[in-house]
Amino acid sequence: MFSSLDLKIWTTIAYSDQFYYPLTKNEIYQRLASSEESIQTTDNKLVSLNDIKIRLDSYVVKNWIYQHNNHYGLKAGYLDTDAFVDAVDDRKRKKETSVKIRRESQALLGICLKIPWILAIGISGAVAVDNACVNDDLDFLMVVQKNRLWLTRSILLIFSLIKGKKLPFWNHNLLQKDRWCFNLWMEEDKLGINNTRHNLFTAYEIMQIDWLFDRTDIEQRFVFENKWVAKFLFNYPVGDCCKTTIKKSTDGNLALLAVNKIIYNLEKSHLSKKNLIPQENLALSQAWMHDNTSYIKYLDGFESLLNETISAFSKH
Repeated sequence: MFSSLDLKIWTTIAYSDQFYYPLTKNEIYQRLASSEESIQTTDNKLVSLNDIKIRLDSYVVKNWIYQHNNHYGLKAGYLDTDAFVDAVDDRKRKKETSVKIRRESQALLGICLKIPWILAIGISGAVAVDNACVNDDLDFLMVVQKNRLWLTRSILLIFSLIKGKKLPFWNHNLLQKDRWCFNLWMEEDKLGINNTRHNLFTAYEIMQIDWLFDRTDIEQRFVFENKWVAKFLFNYPVGDCCKTTIKKSTDGNLALLAVNKIIYNLEKSHLSKKNLIPQENLALSQAWMHDNTSYIKYLDGFESLLNETISAFSKH
């Protein structure tokens, strides 16, 4: 019979294995997955790094998992030992690639520092965890002042076009893609993720955000507003919410408020028709530039690896 901790460790490794991203024991501890609402094990003890090490060592001795250069992977996740070793060695190459891609964010940071409406920028996706390939783009989370989301987005899209980081709408070359992708937009008083998106995929995306810039303790507030992540990730640091005052950005700027609303109405129609983004993902104060189904393949992917692993281990 497997323990709760066994299942947490296997779930954690399985999720990363689908991205061919073997984890160290420290990373397994930091990313430890849990579907329980409690952040404690069933025997009411906190999980320590040593607990993880003991379990991993036992799996290796039993030849249940792969190990190479202090990285671990499930046998269900790789074709053979050589494939796992290649994935471990590839982490170094992908880290170097991620560093190069990350440098492109400096141009964005330069313009954002000059726009007071922009309060924080986070890098997400493969680059955030140093797992990017050469042609991967930079994914951003943008946090802005209240009632400035769509106005700010328009400014940054124009800047991205000028810098050659975004393709013009008339470019239909399928071999090219945007280098900068502003995937998630939030206003400062709407930092919480809707409960319809509370799942392991979103939890990892939130945990992995690399904050590039933060004017007003947005990161701390963002973590607190999304404390639901602790239901899925065992060691998520909920912390305390800081008491930063949210300024009213509309005082004396009714014209900008109107422009922001007009742009929102135009873009909502355009994005839902051209990019097939569901309209419910495009609110005035928060925007997800994704559909509602693509992420499901990642949830199915890790569950498939996990079930295969449990089935294999059950035979021993």
